[in-house]
Amino acid sequence: MSKAYLTPIATPTSTPTNTAYSSLTILSVDVSNYDITYGDSITIDVTYIGSGTLKIINYETGFVEKVYILSSDQTEMSLTVDTIGILFPGRYYLSISDENGIEKYNSITNTYSGLFSGTIEVKYQVPTQGELYICPYPAETEIYVDGKHKGIAGIDCMEI
Repeated sequence: MSKAYLTPIATPTSTPTNTAYSSLTILSVDVSNYDITYGDSITIDVTYIGSGTLKIINYETGFVEKVYILSSDQTEMSLTVDTIGILFPGRYYLSISDENGIEKYNSITNTYSGLFSGTIEVKYQVPTQGELYICPYPAETEIYVDGKHKGIAGIDCMEI
């Protein structure tokens, strides 16, 4: 019986080059006001070392509403976010990922002090007073608003 010997062609001499490495360190995240009315602005301040992205994510849908680049040539970023056309009434949270797309911070799961925890709530502004015009058919209709009798509308429109 003959024996076979295998001779290695090459031996690895270095570590693989495709290993993901992150140099992003998040030092602080602050939100100026996390309970706002649609139409207002909020300020998000981030202090960091490295590079990555800050995302504002809709809590209910999981959709990313806005992305900001955290550039490696700076260490602080102050963002003023206007809610009009961007953040509609609802709840949002913040997520910061490194340059490899790996999430390093999430405001919902955060347990570190100095980093904002929780969600940002954008609410509708409910008007305290308005106008109501009633044009009844048939004419001579009794009008009630919130259970209170306001009068009888004639042929013309009635302003309440």
